[in-house]
Amino acid sequence: MRILTVILCLAFQSFYAQQGTFKPGWTIGVNTSQIGGDGVAGFNEIGLTGGGFVYSDFNKKWRAQFEINYIEKGSRRPSRPKQGIIGWAINLHYIEIPVLAIYKWKKFKFELGPSYAFLFRQVKRDIYGTDPVPLTSYGPFKQHELGYVVGVAVPLGKKWLFNWRHGNSITPIAGSIQQNPVRLFSFIGGSYNTGLSFTLKYSIQGKSQ
Repeated sequence: MRILTVILCLAFQSFYAQQGTFKPGWTIGVNTSQIGGDGVAGFNEIGLTGGGFVYSDFNKKWRAQFEINYIEKGSRRPSRPKQGIIGWAINLHYIEIPVLAIYKWKKFKFELGPSYAFLFRQVKRDIYGTDPVPLTSYGPFKQHELGYVVGVAVPLGKKWLFNWRHGNSITPIAGSIQQNPVRLFSFIGGSYNTGLSFTLKYSIQGKSQ
């Protein structure tokens, strides 16, 4: 984890050194998430997200953006005492690195790109306490995740943006993919992160537009 932190800091330092090309900024917000395959529907787990980004405008329409974010993902089953359901929550803490292509149309910015996430902490909580590793039917979670993000942002003044984003893992975060024995050319298995984030972005240099 320390080595990863050093690498990320050096990456941002190199971007800051090229202020004429890359413009930096900061992000803060919340992420609502669920885990596909855990038997619980709904974006019930709410966590924090935040980090830094740098962007470069190719022209008036297109922008490339590189980000390094902390993001909380996971799943939550609410307690329903009358139905005899005991609630629990799974907290997954990631360092996530999206690389985005952004298209500017009027005041809107549409974004799409791949992401890599490194899992550095995983915890399951219920009425009996906290476990360092989730004891679930689909096993402990994998350290590396590949996924994608898609979103849209709108300016709030000259420096601020409001950003809505959907993210989903492509590789399983737990378990494995298997050939569907019932349907040809179909695969089953594995658990996947799905999240909706709502953030504010502040552009340190340049304008949010």
